[in-house]
Amino acid sequence: MKKKVLLLAICFLILTPNVFAELTQSDLEEIDKLIQASETRIKEYVDLKIDALDAKLTGQIKALDERVTGQIKGLDGRLTQVYGFVIALVALIAVAVGLPQILVARQGKEMRTQDQRIEALQQEIEKLKQERGSGPKM
Repeated sequence: MKKKVLLLAICFLILTPNVFAELTQSDLEEIDKLIQASETRIKEYVDLKIDALDAKLTGQIKALDERVTGQIKGLDGRLTQVYGFVIALVALIAVAVGLPQILVARQGKEMRTQDQRIEALQQEIEKLKQERGSGPKM
């Protein structure tokens, strides 16, 4: 068995002399060309993938931008409505508080005017009473 293994090993060594061969300059240039071609193909593949991904992301960004713009416009409309409601509410509160104050002030002024008239009439009545009472007796 040892002889068979030894004989087989010797056959392999004889049949593979190119294992110990050195690479020539032309071999190195050929390997370099193969590597350059492989790198070029890989770069083209990566560029294609990047372009496809860029187009996909650009489309998604545009769709997202349109959606966000629509939502902002909707919010703007709602905020305009809320602003109008707040202005109307402030006006209503001003009327609800101010109108009674104005009415009370006007009524007070009218009462003072009436009081002054009543006082003037009372003074005139007193004056007439005094004139009648002190006038010529018959």
